[in-house]
Amino acid sequence: MILIDDDSTDKSEEICEKYKNQDKRVTVVHTPNRGMIMARREGVMLAKSPYVTFADSDDYVNEYSYECAVKDMNTKIDIICFGLRQYWENGEEQNVPPCFHAGIYERKEIEEIIYPHLIWPPGKNINAWLVAKIIKRKFLVEQCEKIKNLDISFLEDAITLYPIFKQIRNISIKNEIYYNYRRTVALGDRYYILDEAFYDKMYKVYAYFKQEFSDMPIVKPQIEKHYINAMNSKKINLDCWNITEANAEKIKSYETIILYGAGKIAKRVIPYLSDIGVDKFIVSVTKAGIDEHILGNKVFSINEICCDKSKTVVLLAVGLRKQPDIIKTLETLGYGNIISAI
Repeated sequence: MILIDDDSTDKSEEICEKYKNQDKRVTVVHTPNRGMIMARREGVMLAKSPYVTFADSDDYVNEYSYECAVKDMNTKIDIICFGLRQYWENGEEQNVPPCFHAGIYERKEIEEIIYPHLIWPPGKNINAWLVAKIIKRKFLVEQCEKIKNLDISFLEDAITLYPIFKQIRNISIKNEIYYNYRRTVALGDRYYILDEAFYDKMYKVYAYFKQEFSDMPIVKPQIEKHYINAMNSKKINLDCWNITEANAEKIKSYETIILYGAGKIAKRVIPYLSDIGVDKFIVSVTKAGIDEHILGNKVFSINEICCDKSKTVVLLAVGLRKQPDIIKTLETLGYGNIISAI
């Protein structure tokens, strides 16, 4: 275990030293604050094992987690990819399994099956998290050297991971979930969305991807969609809603109000709707877990809602890309009054 203390301002230095004194397998490095890319590079260069995996300082890993990867490591698989569990302090949690079927993908299958969904779309791609992946150290050394001088402080996992796929000969995808990823804020409130230099920093990531995958036409449109999605996230943060205070009264005149969507957009639109006076609605998605809640609102499957559909309005709290298909589904179910929330 290599602990990189990137000039922490709390008690991390003291805690790291305590673990080093307790176990000779723990190495501690204290560095000036140089950011995540350089901190990870420091650890990768110090590692002596053929494989490296990462853990962020506020997450935790289940006991005996890595034992299920021993067989793949013994056969020298280049990347081993697992599922991940997200959890929030309010008790919400979400398992995020890999988006591809479990199994070993050789080079031809990587090109035919994974490349078309390497970066985009979310939920069907290789997620960019370096955590919950075990990667051959030699690939990380090469990539860390390539990006060490990049002045990029956004999406560090993505710019480290995705280019490695150009080099690997195989990947093992496993359904096991062992990594627990702590969330402290709604997904739409990530620190980088609020960064004053968001546009400049996001463009640097786009430019890097564009250059890195210039020889791969299949990835180019994925990069563009990834960039557009980031701009839409910023738009949502700026409260650029289609629903305004002027039409709030009309919305409230319906017998039933359904907010369709329970993801990052809904977590921002619910407080906004409340501010403009629309605070009584049903939160719905296509499928919902029995105990699923969002900001205190129980989430129902759209098929569970009994209402007079002619007197019901549906507010779409989902991305623009998804709306056409969802509208068709809702119309098939009999909903005629549908309004985009963004």
